Amino acid sequence: MSTRKATTIKSSRTVAKAETKTAAKPEVMQQMSDAVEQIRDMSRQTMLAGLGAVARARRTRQEALAALVEEGLRAEPGFKQAVQELKSKLQPPAESKFDFSRFKFDLGSFDRAALQQRWEKGMADSLHRIGLTTRKEVQALARKVDKLAESIG
Repeated sequence: MSTRKATTIKSSRTVAKAETKTAAKPEVMQQMSDAVEQIRDMSRQTMLAGLGAVARARRTRQEALAALVEEGLRAEPGFKQAVQELKSKLQPPAESKFDFSRFKFDLGSFDRAALQQRWEKGMADSLHRIGLTTRKEVQALARKVDKLAESIG
């Protein structure tokens, strides 16, 4: 008989546990549902706060731009006048223009080929500094490739 009572006690404990599990399950489900709903609400509020920040930044930017344009329009005449005054101060008077007739250029010793060669060298140096090749280098490479193609074919 003692074994029978132990079995009855054990089975009544399992029934009680099962009842508490089924009773606890809706409660846990409700808590999870509430937590998910809170997370959704917080996410939405965060998203709306971000959208509000963007909208405020746009409005502020537009207002600031309008204020700067307005201030620029007010300041423009003063700046134009200052530029004109500076130009007039820096321009030499008409009577002091540079007179080229005082200098005699020897056009007989003008060497066009030397000037062109010097210019091409300067251009080649500039192209090399920025990592580009010159036309002569490309043509030399093309000749080498042609020679190689002839020797192979």
